[in-house]
Amino acid sequence: MKVTKYYCVLASLEHGNGAKTGSDAARGRLARIDTPTYTSNVCQITSRGLLNKDIHIKMSEKVTVAIFGLGRIGQIHLWNLLSNNQIRLKWIVEANTEHATFLLEERRVSRDIKVCGLSDLQTVLDDNSVQAVLICTPTDTHASLTIRALEAGKNVFCEKPLSEDTEEIRKCYDVAEQHGKVLMCAFNRHFDPAIRDIYQRVQKGELGKLHVIKCTFRDRPLWLGAHGLSQTFLVHDIDLSCWFAQGLPETVVCQASSNIKEVGEKNDVDTVAVILRFPSGTLAIIDFCRYSSYGYDVRWRYVYGEKGVLMADIPQTSTVKALTREGRREAPFCETFSDRFEEAYRAELDHFIKAMQGHPMEVKRIYSERVGIVTDAINESYRTGQVVYLNREK
Repeated sequence: MKVTKYYCVLASLEHGNGAKTGSDAARGRLARIDTPTYTSNVCQITSRGLLNKDIHIKMSEKVTVAIFGLGRIGQIHLWNLLSNNQIRLKWIVEANTEHATFLLEERRVSRDIKVCGLSDLQTVLDDNSVQAVLICTPTDTHASLTIRALEAGKNVFCEKPLSEDTEEIRKCYDVAEQHGKVLMCAFNRHFDPAIRDIYQRVQKGELGKLHVIKCTFRDRPLWLGAHGLSQTFLVHDIDLSCWFAQGLPETVVCQASSNIKEVGEKNDVDTVAVILRFPSGTLAIIDFCRYSSYGYDVRWRYVYGEKGVLMADIPQTSTVKALTREGRREAPFCETFSDRFEEAYRAELDHFIKAMQGHPMEVKRIYSERVGIVTDAINESYRTGQVVYLNREK
């Protein structure tokens, strides 16, 4: 198999929204930096140093927010916003205003919430009482809306991915740093209890040196709204693999095929296998399929190291098991991503609010940048049939 060298330079590393330090930055290596504990009189730490801007919200105050988009993911965030006692939802921006109004009336939600269409978006951004914006619109609008909101002085929570273009991702974080605002990309898996537990135990050295990370994603229902090798589908497994392995992989290999008629008719792929090899020798193996007949299957099948293995099974709708003469019966798996990650969606929203109050941001700039770089390499490997080598020392 031929090898393609794929050069990249990471603009920023893990400190706040991203920072380089000393000789590690000069060599283009990933440097792990402990984020300092903030006091009540905090400064935001960025790749450009300390921003002494008073951007933080008092813990006793409710945060006034607007949400853009009420599609599948937007509705999940809508109900979490409405049930969060730290938040006051003031605006909903949705192309289909009738749909938005219906959702609010169906849940008998307060009429104090204003609903407007896209033509009135600037009115929302000009509202000085709005402190934060949640962006849940289609992926190709994420970067432009994020930049507009940041430039209007809003903190931004944006659904993943920020963009399918790595340079646009960097620009979003640059603007956030220039304006001293919080920008959080919704990597909700960092807040899933099972995945978080595995990560913390790995960091404590329970497994010793990591050998293999194996993750599975089989989607449900079938969705044709993005390409099979896009960040939209692969973002979480790439992010978590890099998170566990503490950096970028050295090499990327991808094979993919089309087994579903509707996908094949769009000249797309639905079944994907990716292998990432990290400088430590750790291998991350990602298998993805766009449709699962048995339920929404997202799991870290195992993390294997020199001292043992940690596994996370597929969550079920109930832990009750029945033993009868006919055998053993168990509850079905979760049907959709909203069921599987219900707790994680709430936790990531809480984390965003805490970041606005001055707590350290866990979902860092470098995470989005790494996903962009690796996704580009995956597409290059699939297109050429070659191993793609990520050389960080240009």
